Amino acid sequence: VPVATRGERVRTHAFQSVKWLLGLAVVGWGVTRLYQRRTQRPLRKSEIPEDYRAAGVIFYTLDRAKQLCKLLLAVEERRVSFRELGVGSGSGQKRVLLFPQGKREPEDEGDYLATARREFIEETGDPSNLARHLKGELGRTWYVAAKMAVVFCEVPSEEATMDAFKV
Repeated sequence: VPVATRGERVRTHAFQSVKWLLGLAVVGWGVTRLYQRRTQRPLRKSEIPEDYRAAGVIFYTLDRAKQLCKLLLAVEERRVSFRELGVGSGSGQKRVLLFPQGKREPEDEGDYLATARREFIEETGDPSNLARHLKGELGRTWYVAAKMAVVFCEVPSEEATMDAFKV
């Protein structure tokens, strides 16, 4: 097994750091864009196809200027493909950024919001009762590659404390 030089490791780490920062920036941009669209017009429920396979939720807060302030995301060790990360071949354990999401179940009765709520509660236990905010017209987007509905749910900033998000 060839061993990477220090320079190769530094380049790989820098590449991964930039990739995660860009991913986080895209999520932040998406939440801000959806908030702006939501204030212009409510999104139509028909934007999420009935044959969706999965759903997830990203909770966020806004500051006084109505700018994105906080996102509820998690970091977890997962087995990933190095090819997908663009850093070689094979696979290994890496820390990945994610949000609560999962597959559609029969008890969701075809309601992507019910799927997102159920998965959030299953994965986190909902220690701060954030699931109660998952109702009404919420921002959402369709992730085509995964056939996944992603719901964006604003929560009051006083509920978005580190203690509330500990699982």
